[in-house]
Amino acid sequence: MMQPLFLRLFCLLFAALPLLASADTDTNKTQVLALYAMLNAGDYDNLGDVVAPDYRTEVPDHEGMPALPQGLDGLSASLAERGAIANDVKRVVSDGELVFVQVKYPGDKVIAGVDIFRLDDAGKIVHHWPRRQAVTDDVADPDTLYAGGGDASTPMTEEQLQRNRTIIREAFEKVWREGRAELTLDYYATGYKQHNPHIADGGERIRQIIETHVKPYIEETGNLYPVEIVHIGAQGDLVFIHCNIVMLGLGRNEGVKTTSVDIMRIDDEGKLAEHWDVLQMETDSLPNFDTLF
Repeated sequence: MMQPLFLRLFCLLFAALPLLASADTDTNKTQVLALYAMLNAGDYDNLGDVVAPDYRTEVPDHEGMPALPQGLDGLSASLAERGAIANDVKRVVSDGELVFVQVKYPGDKVIAGVDIFRLDDAGKIVHHWPRRQAVTDDVADPDTLYAGGGDASTPMTEEQLQRNRTIIREAFEKVWREGRAELTLDYYATGYKQHNPHIADGGERIRQIIETHVKPYIEETGNLYPVEIVHIGAQGDLVFIHCNIVMLGLGRNEGVKTTSVDIMRIDDEGKLAEHWDVLQMETDSLPNFDTLF
């Protein structure tokens, strides 16, 4: 028996929903990449095509951080005055209304960056969280900070993406915040690849950090390790997690707040297998602020 027309249309629409969601996601990514192309070219005549009139940007209250202009008009005037902002986009994840971008900002002093954008219902950038870290002089080749794998185009079901979001949230909440070192290798791969040059490779190294630094802090203070998760975004085998963390018990930058973004590749076994990060510490002034917008 032939189905009624309305039922056939409903079935076709229902089947197309995953494709429609993917199309919306791709549109958001396209909009954000168009902004970076404008920055590279220094051509902002069509900025209003990708940025909403009520655009706002939020930089953390850190050492020497400037107040940035708000709104499309403020951004337009600021960018027109500065001209081109050279950038090299490395990895992009689009998840719902958010787009996460790992960027190298080249120059005399290379700046490692992550930009997080929220797009409005019209598909324009309305909210922006820029995170920046100067690459230190002991890194001979900054490109090594961006090497490795990770592919946002890897096919994933929504169930798999939700699994990846859950894995990274639990790793930060259980392993780091609660200091449960015994769970480390449940979340981190044994061959965990670390692109932060100041931390050794391997899931065992993460377990050691939790055991020797995080757990003692929790035991001495009676408090959980201070980790506040702000945003999580997943696409393909990549996950971005934006956190506020106080550097307590890690043997460096004691008591300093950092607004960080960690980027992880999750392997086929559902473990964190590769890592990149940007740590913007409140006491570290950037060598220049030209990359902020």
